[in-house]
Amino acid sequence: MESSIRYKEEGNRLFSAKDFPGAIAAYRRGLSSLPPVEHVDEISSSLGTVQDRGQTLEERQRLEVALRSNLSLCLLRLAEKAIPANHHRQQAEQRDRTQVEQFSTEAEKECSAALQLDPDNAKLWYRRGQASLLLATHSSNDALESHVACHNDSLLLRQAESDMKQCEQLLQQQLHKQKSENTPPNVVKGTIAQIVEARNALKRIETARLDITPNCPSSSIQQQTHFLDGKRHATEQLSKISRLETNEHITQSVTIPSDCDSSTTQASSNSMSNGSTSQYRIPTPSQQKERILLLLSRRQSTTDAETRNPIQHHHKQSIFPPQKGEAYFLINMNWWETWCRHVHLFHSYSNCFDSDGQERRDVVQKRVQEVEERNKRVLRLLPPGATLPLYLEKEKKDALGQGQKDNDKMSDSSSSSDKSDDETDIELDLTEVTPGVIDNSSLILNHESLARYLHCCNNETTESDVLLQCNLVRGYHFEILPREAYAALRSWYGEVSPPISRRARNVEDLPWLSQCHPPQSSVSSNTLSVRITLYPERWNAIATHHNYNQHNVINGNSSFTCSACGSPAATSKCTKCRCARYCNRECQRSHWPYHKSHCGMTTKRQHQDEILAARGRVGLNNLGNTCFMSSALQCMSHVTPLTRFFLSDQFLTSINENNINGTGGKVAKAYATLMKDLWMGGSQFSSISPTILKRAIELFAPRFYGVQQQDSAEFLSYLLDALHEDLNRIRNPPYVVLPDVDRGRKLAICGAETWGALCRRNSSYVFENFYGLYKSTCVCPKCDAVSVTFDTFNHITLEIPRISKLNLVVVLVRDHGEQEPTLPMKYCVSIPQNGTVDDVIATLSSMSGVPASRLKLSSVLIDKCSITQLHRDGAPASSLSNEDLLVAYDIASFSDATKINAVITQRSFHQNGTTESRVFGLPLLVSFERNIVCSEVYKKVWKYVKPFVLLGHDDTQSISSFEDHIKQCLRIRVTDPTQNPRTLRTGFDGGSTSILPFASQDKIVDLIGIREKEQIVFFSLEWVDVIALTADYDKQQQIHPSNFLMVSNHTSIIDYEHRVNRLHDSSAVTLDQCFESFTQPERLDDDNMWYCSQCKEHVKAMKTVALWRLPNILVIHLKRFEYTNSLNRSKIGTLVDFPIDGFDMKKHSAYNSSMSSDSQSEELVDDEAPMIYDLFGVTNHYGRMGYGHYTAFTRRWNEAGIEDTWAEFDDENVNEVTGNEIVNPSAYVLFYRRRLTL
Repeated sequence: MESSIRYKEEGNRLFSAKDFPGAIAAYRRGLSSLPPVEHVDEISSSLGTVQDRGQTLEERQRLEVALRSNLSLCLLRLAEKAIPANHHRQQAEQRDRTQVEQFSTEAEKECSAALQLDPDNAKLWYRRGQASLLLATHSSNDALESHVACHNDSLLLRQAESDMKQCEQLLQQQLHKQKSENTPPNVVKGTIAQIVEARNALKRIETARLDITPNCPSSSIQQQTHFLDGKRHATEQLSKISRLETNEHITQSVTIPSDCDSSTTQASSNSMSNGSTSQYRIPTPSQQKERILLLLSRRQSTTDAETRNPIQHHHKQSIFPPQKGEAYFLINMNWWETWCRHVHLFHSYSNCFDSDGQERRDVVQKRVQEVEERNKRVLRLLPPGATLPLYLEKEKKDALGQGQKDNDKMSDSSSSSDKSDDETDIELDLTEVTPGVIDNSSLILNHESLARYLHCCNNETTESDVLLQCNLVRGYHFEILPREAYAALRSWYGEVSPPISRRARNVEDLPWLSQCHPPQSSVSSNTLSVRITLYPERWNAIATHHNYNQHNVINGNSSFTCSACGSPAATSKCTKCRCARYCNRECQRSHWPYHKSHCGMTTKRQHQDEILAARGRVGLNNLGNTCFMSSALQCMSHVTPLTRFFLSDQFLTSINENNINGTGGKVAKAYATLMKDLWMGGSQFSSISPTILKRAIELFAPRFYGVQQQDSAEFLSYLLDALHEDLNRIRNPPYVVLPDVDRGRKLAICGAETWGALCRRNSSYVFENFYGLYKSTCVCPKCDAVSVTFDTFNHITLEIPRISKLNLVVVLVRDHGEQEPTLPMKYCVSIPQNGTVDDVIATLSSMSGVPASRLKLSSVLIDKCSITQLHRDGAPASSLSNEDLLVAYDIASFSDATKINAVITQRSFHQNGTTESRVFGLPLLVSFERNIVCSEVYKKVWKYVKPFVLLGHDDTQSISSFEDHIKQCLRIRVTDPTQNPRTLRTGFDGGSTSILPFASQDKIVDLIGIREKEQIVFFSLEWVDVIALTADYDKQQQIHPSNFLMVSNHTSIIDYEHRVNRLHDSSAVTLDQCFESFTQPERLDDDNMWYCSQCKEHVKAMKTVALWRLPNILVIHLKRFEYTNSLNRSKIGTLVDFPIDGFDMKKHSAYNSSMSSDSQSEELVDDEAPMIYDLFGVTNHYGRMGYGHYTAFTRRWNEAGIEDTWAEFDDENVNEVTGNEIVNPSAYVLFYRRRLTL
């Protein structure tokens, strides 16, 4: 291609000298010297790498486009030169018209050929439209009949108009991109000048149409319309096919729906010219504004006057909240802002102050408030939660900032005069830019394999199931509009992407929302009861789990996995063995070095299945204390989207060799080689050596040089940074100032602005999948000023909290009073390690609702049915132990003189010739009134034991007779503290006895002889011949003693026992506890003081770090190594209980779409990204610090789901393990993936 480049340079030189025929000859010789496309691979095979071959194809394509583009420009210059001075068609010579037609036709052909290679080149669309315009206005049609000539010219004008509109659309997209990337003003001005030139060309086309149409019969107009529709459809198909062949991104053609609002159609037809064409014309900006406000107000207005003047009568309108089932459409926020600016939907803040800056601050603020009230009226017409476009927020900020200068005339006037004329012209031109065609493609999930799989596996896929990108924010990425308003905009401007619609649903029907946003009380009557969710319900359901499978069968069709990258729905096969399948030619090229050795003998599908089963199950040789690297690499290799990115050689187009922060692509290329050996060579090697990657890393990170033991998390952090810098698509990163977080604005929009600013410097596959955002909040202790900033992270380091809680199991025996009695309740009470008995009682009181003053904690010995100790208030909790049964009794205070407390033990008596007795059950501590009679004592004691007696009896008819039978066998004996009988003063039969009479109305204080200061008595509850001695007993006559030990479990005890039974470690902490500790506020120390902008000094602020934007791949580092000082370094061996499937990170995320920095408003759209994660990799560290060993647990996953089986990687050894071994005290780094998101 060197000769073609030389011819191109020669043509450029001749063009500068205005030697257009010579330049045309040079460009054509350059085109003829280009090698054919089918021979490029053969010519470039000597270059060796796929990257070089790909670059050769791209260079050849770019060179051909440049040659054809320059050639078409020269032809257009000759065509314009051939136009005579008197350019009216009746006076032009036949020879000149023939030359114009010849040059223009050739220029159109060259532009069409170049557009097949580069359909996004605005210059080519402009030049082809210019050629069509020249053909229509200066072609030689004298030999044709008038109606035929008119027909041809009209078609050419339609083609020219279509090309010019496509040119303007591409330029507008380029302008929006330049504005978001802070492009220099001179470049922006050049783009605006091109847009203006395209519009001028459209005006010339319209003028030419007016000259031609009066001479055209109506029949020819109808014929040309049908012909052009067919031609446009054919052009679209050819464009799509050409882009598929060149493996380029396909952009759908512009389509203008024929069905539109009736009022809009009528108004449009009236505004057309005198029957010139059937072309649909866009209404003027003022008409568009009026009609959109009319459509929005129809949803809320109640009278005709309100409908005609929606803004003036807005305060009278009845605001109806969105209803269930209403459809709303998403629209790109950049497009929406451009349209709002174009039609002046909102009032501008730029007129709130004079240009000379002489307005006082209070006057400016008053004007800003007036404009703000007007804009709020417009916002109320939009769906709830709508915000002002960002350009208005900037105008408002600038207006308030201008007013704060408060008569600083010299400063304001000088700053105004320093502004160049170019900048002023650019700002004025930007306000006149039309929004162009609606394009929502940036909102749609562009991962082809995932979108295809989810579309196939969902039998009920509809238009509303268009999958969206994660982390979309309303007000920054999109806005929502009702169906009527969106249909009007689409009918005016057309649409190049699928419509994105969502329906409102009740919050109760969305469990993940109803848990986080409980329904409000009836006081707030305007609270929305419906929400619009952006993401499918299956992405938010914790219970959803699909099994991973190498061969996915979707809707009865076998969908095989690509043998190279592993993506589903591979369509092509290896032409030799017909077994290996691929998704594209690049995958086949990448896989061929590993496949060719057994391609000929691969005759059965079973052998291919064995190869796929061995993918990723390859060990890494230890090169000398490199287990830290091996464990991290094994987990990284199971990051499915990143591994596919390297296996399919897609990374080659992203390598940034000139990035000073990277390694020149060396680490990325070495990592790609290792990934291919692990996933493509599984059938050939049981283990491989990572020597190439280790050498590449040692070259740029000397700390990993040699055979010293290193930290796996530190190595992983460097690897992610190196891969990101090597694959950064931003070749010349601009200087970016992170935006401030202003009060009153949605934090979601502020966070999205920060992320957008960061993406202008960072754009790589690693950055898109591994990086997230922290939200840091600092509060000044002096003036209470609050500062919010956002920072990036690629992994989260969590400190393992110390075991600061003491978990005690306590059984609560309630005094039910007049209520129906229930079994005692068992609780798990968590108190500080240095807590006291008072802390136990206070915590139990808050959990049970029993007043702390009525709770008395004791230790019970079950074998003897006795209370061994009543713990005094204030005693240290360290004296308590779970080895003894802790029982809390609901009793009156011992200092209450009107009460008396009885300690009751239970005994069973069996009169089988010799009286036998034994203790059993739970001792009771019951409070009585001092003047209580004996019969009431029996009733109250029966309430305590009734739940034990009736346990297991469900027949209501037999319960009454069984209860009467048990009561007759029950007696209460008065004893002393040593359980010896205590004789009553008077027996019920006149003799001495220690048993309380059952039906006596005597007071127990009189019978027992209780002294006035005596507060405790002792009873023995005796069960005569009703307690079963064996397991085989009559349930209608006896009670098993185990009933008296039954209790109910509180939810706290269920969680505690689950953790102890599963982990066999009651001192373990959960991953949730680690996150809670991570997000706790902390006071900054002297070395990390924060500068307060209001106090103008460094202060010890209160800082809180929270998670804001979570990445698709969440890497969690458990900080197990601590450094007390240079000599004391230790490892924390606490077990961290982390979930394996369905880890819900929503409770640890601070993201709230409706929250602003100082208020919280209603929000219709729930734009919170799915936060359900599944674990797929764990790095383990065994041993102590500096002398340990690293291993890894991983499992494979894809779009279908995730495997249940795990593999353990111990250097070169690979073994299959069960899921029970994953959670262990050695877990060090955890790898989670966002469910169903690649």
